[in-house]
Amino acid sequence: YLYMKSKVKFLVSLLKSLFFIETIFLSWKITDNAIKKDFKYGVYMDDGLRGWQTTLDKLLIDNDALDSSEVLFVNSNNSKQDWINEYRDIGYNVCDLGNISSLVSTNLDKATYYKKYFKIKIDILLVLIKYPWLSTTFFNHFKKSFLWDIFYSKFQIKNIISTMIADDITSSHAHKINNTKRLFLYYSTTTNILKGIKNPQVSHCHDYTYMDFDIAISSKVSNEWLQTLQNNIKKYINLGPIFSDLIIRGSKNKSILLKKLKISKYNKIISVVDSPTGLYTITNHRSYEAFLQTLLKLAETYMQNYYLLKTKQNYNHIRSNSNQNILNLLNKARKMNNIIYVNDFNLSSYDTIGLSDLTISGPESSAIYESLYACKKTICLDPYLQYKNSPSIENHIPRCKGSSYDEIRILHDYWLNDVDDNSFQEYLRSHVNAYFGNDCGKGNSIDQLRNFLKNYCAT
Repeated sequence: YLYMKSKVKFLVSLLKSLFFIETIFLSWKITDNAIKKDFKYGVYMDDGLRGWQTTLDKLLIDNDALDSSEVLFVNSNNSKQDWINEYRDIGYNVCDLGNISSLVSTNLDKATYYKKYFKIKIDILLVLIKYPWLSTTFFNHFKKSFLWDIFYSKFQIKNIISTMIADDITSSHAHKINNTKRLFLYYSTTTNILKGIKNPQVSHCHDYTYMDFDIAISSKVSNEWLQTLQNNIKKYINLGPIFSDLIIRGSKNKSILLKKLKISKYNKIISVVDSPTGLYTITNHRSYEAFLQTLLKLAETYMQNYYLLKTKQNYNHIRSNSNQNILNLLNKARKMNNIIYVNDFNLSSYDTIGLSDLTISGPESSAIYESLYACKKTICLDPYLQYKNSPSIENHIPRCKGSSYDEIRILHDYWLNDVDDNSFQEYLRSHVNAYFGNDCGKGNSIDQLRNFLKNYCAT
């Protein structure tokens, strides 16, 4: 099977390489709507980021930090992306790299590109035949070189910003030879403790290996992790977890949010943020059922408290991708008087945590560390200790993790009743600051990011 698969991949890549330029120039495509040709910022965008409250267009583009007229959103994906039309309708400048050849309008320009890349194509085909197992890599290199060449003949970009998207080597090289500053923003804090991987012979995370950027901006522990992945990054800037600032903002808007949720009388508010179940997710169905059962038992035991349930997937997605037991438990939670399913109110996870006196999160979630960095008491519920042997940070912070209702109830009562603010600050200094620095609770990470981008990108 694998032998036949490799042969098919080779044949497909061979045909693509052979007819790529001809197919591009002979196909009719809609011209990109970007009118300007000179931009201060190029920003990679992806459908996976579109729904975030924290994408650059929502976080930084407000004509103060980043002026929208100076930003070109770039799609470098091969698949169809819904955000392209959405952003065009808003009025943003958008360039679909796969459609960039539509900007080559004259026959003379087409002939020039064809002549240049016909020679390169022959070289690629010869190497591809010699090393057939690298056929996909060779074709992608050929394709990206061609597309970026046209891009930089039509646009001038001073800075290219990649958010959670690891650029391929060919694209990074194209930016470098065109003197474009390359910035990588990495928001995730689901990072492993660095034990035994300081100097790996082979990188342990393929998704973020061999990156080539001028600047990487992330939390202290995430930057330390990125440095083990054989990347070529000139400078690392420690910042955040950045989105803890949004939790702090939620805390400041507590009275408004409580009114929105119609909460008036309560003892304590506990936010419950899940780690989703399903294909390519963190928890399995059995663990997710236990997660919801623990929530229901807590709500039944502490009727004077409010529990705010925030699921990362919406209700319809859960209904379509979960079993009947999960759906029954979720429906039961939605009917309880002291459980509020905040997805129904379009509350973000950050506002939900900001409202709370305690956060209960699923395992392997950035919410754990964003909550702690915002000075929120936080525990992780990992049913059946599914991630007991994971080198994640949550396994190295005391009184942070439980696997059953009884363990979570003990931690729940401890943090809500036995730990005052001074004791909690000491806890953060002793067990959290080592991973993220000493700025817990200051809420200035986003402003620091805005100022850095504004000043660094202007030089």
